[in-house]
Amino acid sequence: MTEAATAPPDQRALTDETSFARTVAPLGLFLVGFLVLVVIDLFFSGLMRDLDRRIQNEQARVLIGEQIVHDLVRIESSVYKLATTRGARTRTLIARDLREVIDGTRDKLDVLEMGGTVSTVSPLNLRQHDTMVRTLDYTPGEGDVGYVMEVIELRPKLDLVEGQLDRLQDLLLLRDQAWTAGERTAEVATVAAVQEFLRTIPPTFQRMTENANRLFFDGQQRMGDLSLRISAQKARYGWMQALAVASVVLAVLALGYFYAVQTELSNRRLREARLDLERARDAAEAANRTKSVFLANMSHEIRTPMNAIIGMTSLVLDSDLNPKQHHDVHTILNSANALLGLLNDILDFSKIEAEQVQLEKRPFQPDEVVEEVVRTLSETSRRRGVALYYRLDPKLPPTLVGDALRLRQILVNLVGNAFKFTDQGQVRIDAELESEADGLATLRFTVADTGMGIPKDRQGSIFDRFTQVDDTVYRRHGGTGLGLSISQRLAELMDGRIWVDSEPGSGSRFSFTVRLARGPERDHPDLGAPRLLVAGTDHTGLALVAERLTQAGCRTECVFDAAEADRRLKAAAGAGDPYRILVLEKRLCDATTTDILGFLREIPIAPDLALIALSEPDKDETARVADGSHVLCVSEPLIAGDLINHMRDFAAARRQGVAGPQSSAPPRPKVRWRILLVEDNHVNAVIARRVLEKEGHHIDQAGDGVAALAALTETYYDLVLMDVQMPNLDGLTATRMLRALEAGSTPERPEAVPPGLAERLAGRHTPVIAMTANAMAGDRELCLAAGMDDYVTKPFNREEMIETLHRNLAGAKTGAEPEPDPGRDPVHRSQGTDWSGVLPPAVAKTPVILARA
Repeated sequence: MTEAATAPPDQRALTDETSFARTVAPLGLFLVGFLVLVVIDLFFSGLMRDLDRRIQNEQARVLIGEQIVHDLVRIESSVYKLATTRGARTRTLIARDLREVIDGTRDKLDVLEMGGTVSTVSPLNLRQHDTMVRTLDYTPGEGDVGYVMEVIELRPKLDLVEGQLDRLQDLLLLRDQAWTAGERTAEVATVAAVQEFLRTIPPTFQRMTENANRLFFDGQQRMGDLSLRISAQKARYGWMQALAVASVVLAVLALGYFYAVQTELSNRRLREARLDLERARDAAEAANRTKSVFLANMSHEIRTPMNAIIGMTSLVLDSDLNPKQHHDVHTILNSANALLGLLNDILDFSKIEAEQVQLEKRPFQPDEVVEEVVRTLSETSRRRGVALYYRLDPKLPPTLVGDALRLRQILVNLVGNAFKFTDQGQVRIDAELESEADGLATLRFTVADTGMGIPKDRQGSIFDRFTQVDDTVYRRHGGTGLGLSISQRLAELMDGRIWVDSEPGSGSRFSFTVRLARGPERDHPDLGAPRLLVAGTDHTGLALVAERLTQAGCRTECVFDAAEADRRLKAAAGAGDPYRILVLEKRLCDATTTDILGFLREIPIAPDLALIALSEPDKDETARVADGSHVLCVSEPLIAGDLINHMRDFAAARRQGVAGPQSSAPPRPKVRWRILLVEDNHVNAVIARRVLEKEGHHIDQAGDGVAALAALTETYYDLVLMDVQMPNLDGLTATRMLRALEAGSTPERPEAVPPGLAERLAGRHTPVIAMTANAMAGDRELCLAAGMDDYVTKPFNREEMIETLHRNLAGAKTGAEPEPDPGRDPVHRSQGTDWSGVLPPAVAKTPVILARA
């Protein structure tokens, strides 16, 4: 500790005042010195400006004298031109211009005598459509007598010339009249008079020229003398200013040195302490930079295989898969996306702490967000033997505007945290509308578990970063201790809050609110009010599914006994209002799916009953059932949204005459476009190539911008997919070069242009679409500014890429716009599904929708 810190309060106050005085005194001294330097600079700058104005004034005088000389030459030439001109109209124009020149000369003489501004208009082309106006300001000085006399002598001579101009015009008029009347004698006489007139003009112009030349040369001589005097004066002023500045600087430095010596001893310990702090700060910054570099490298190394997993999994999903395979691959894709989102959250934690996170504002469906969380964590639920349920408030807005990824992140963090503390029982997600006003909806999400609970003394710090409730949880399940802290900050960013209610041994309830704007209303297809029977042993799970199906328009009933289920099926069929769908948990009757299917076929329950079996068959059984029936494999926990979509898909397939649900791959385009793919990353190139070739297009590949230009030399392409960051020649530079060659101009790197490419591209426009992992604000504008036509982000979405291709090639001569593909978007589905035609009669084979646990 310093002496000031250990001194008594009075002494510390005195020390603080002394330190303050020693700090302020040098600052005041330097401030005074600075102000003195400013005053010196302003003073000498004013003197220099005065000298510059004198030079400019004398230059204006010389230029005005030069213009007078040119005006006299023009007047003389115009007089002779007027005398030799026959046309009356032309002579009128010449005379008008001549008088304007004479008036302008008088104005210049007035300015030289009394001061003022001279404006001259100079034509910039022969037709005088464009002109330049130049102004000269002049102020006469005292004692300038010589050039004033020249001005006084020029005035009467100008008046004389103007009077002779009138006489010459009269003679020319008489000449023209005699010539027109054919009076030869009169014409000869007038011609002689004109000639005699012209012989009297030269002496007048000669004297005027002499006056103007003396005026001009006198001005030049004065200009030279003045320049020498002013240059010498400026040099003296410069030395004087330098001397004054040096004096002030030396004085300030001397006083500053005095104060520096006085404060050096008292500040030595402070400097040492400051140096220690700076070294500690540098060490911390170095460690932080090392951490940032490590995280960036780790991000790059992890994202490359993650992009491969996401891209390849998307391609596999588009292949011919049975329902079980489709579900498994879709789970991989969802988990990969969740892992990628988790990586982003960990790497962005510093931004969250610095409050630099920007939330997206896009429409999304809250029910889909919750169901996606359940779908992603369903494998965790099965692996730990803990049930995962969810419930959606019927009043929940169908569409909201906000950041769905951040909302999903909070739910994944809370549900994952609940599984860590729950060894048996259940985890449940509840989403409900808390309030709504002025177009803003406040939603409350609750994640409840039946786990170990959280002690009261730990609940206050549970949302602190790097904090675990119990070290044994970390040893068992791992974790960074950042999940709850990130969730709290994200909830606050969405104008909400987060809290926990827990009792040791009774589980925990984590709740949070978000305040989001309502989005556009979403179409809700009419399911036709089919009658459903839900039978199983999981009271809670099946009851929640039944509630959701009822909200969707189904007439749903639940039973938890096999005999009761059989009785209700037969009674409903006998009453003429049979069940259309049976949701049956296989554990209820302890039989295989094949056995259940055979039993249902042997009894006349209903001609079009659909079976949804919740079971865990082995692969062989699944294959047997799928081979002989219409099977759609989904995963438990049964998600009502998926179930509704599957039923709708099957109904649509049945109406189209298809035996069962078919994969809805987009139709092939009517033409094959030739596309150049420019990508230096092998994984990204493979994924993009597979997607485009699956659409039927011909793909050529280049590894960088140089190779792309070489490929364009050999082949005409309908479109170029261009990566942005590449070695040798990046995508932005390559696109700018391409656009320059198409426009016929010189590109920025002409040495990289292959021979013949300029001639090949001249007058064409090849669409270029950017492919980049940069999705920040401004990146799209940067690509468009480089000449690119559109923009897709990586990892790219297949539908988004195909739509972008169609949008940019809609008007291409080599291809036509493919027919639109409604895909799985519920907006494109038919309204009012007819369930009576969903399944074939029972005498055939009963369709089965098999859900695998």
